[in-house]
Amino acid sequence: MIDWQAVMQSWDTQQTAYLPAREDRFNTMLDVLELHFGQTPFTVLDLACGPGSISGRVLARFPQARCIAADLDPVLMHLGKQTYGEHDRLTWLDVNLSHPTWSVDGESNPVEWLQTQRIHAVLTTTALHWLLPDALVRVYMQLGELQQEGDVFLNGDHMMFLPHMVTFRAISQQVRERRHQRVFEEEKKQDYATWWAAFRALLLQEDPRYYGQLLQERDQRFADRQRTFAKPIRAMHEAVLSSAGYIEVAPIWQRYDNCILLGVRGPHIQPVMY
Repeated sequence: MIDWQAVMQSWDTQQTAYLPAREDRFNTMLDVLELHFGQTPFTVLDLACGPGSISGRVLARFPQARCIAADLDPVLMHLGKQTYGEHDRLTWLDVNLSHPTWSVDGESNPVEWLQTQRIHAVLTTTALHWLLPDALVRVYMQLGELQQEGDVFLNGDHMMFLPHMVTFRAISQQVRERRHQRVFEEEKKQDYATWWAAFRALLLQEDPRYYGQLLQERDQRFADRQRTFAKPIRAMHEAVLSSAGYIEVAPIWQRYDNCILLGVRGPHIQPVMY
């Protein structure tokens, strides 16, 4: 029988090997929610949630909060469901951010459903760098439409410095390379690929038929996706969020090129007709 809590812990350990400040980054995002919303009930869209790392932390800290955890990966979401459950405070949603309506099957319309929800905060980490610039622009504009004045957007990720800031880029890259060499080559800690290999083997040992189908579904969803970093610069994130209606946009936390970008939604302004 699978110990789902242990598997989730192994996921956290593997992710922290890449980013030692991972928990500090999570805690900073949650601090923003606490200071911004206080004791008021609020709903968080955990965008590109993976196994729901943000949702689990939000629900544990804020008894008045509700989360919608949305992702493309059915296997990681299954891990999250087994760990954090499915209940009135936590909804899981299949989404494909590369599709105009976020549809996974070409028929569903998650964006339309989200428009029926009141989304006070959108939180995402280590995910939107996979989106190509055109998709990133569309997603940010859609989020701007989903949120209302005073709502917040928080994106924790590596965001490249401007191209002319070669020293800043070089230092950030060298720090990352040194850490990877120490952690994965010298200390032999589990990396992303070996974690997935071990998790797949565990699932197939538990229930070859059910988990074989789930893993096949995951493979099909990712088969035609370009798994390379698009690496949009931070200035692009800031400019697009501003265009999407977030009147305050700036890093609220940063370690080298890894930052939390905070956006505060301004009022919806009707276009002037001439």
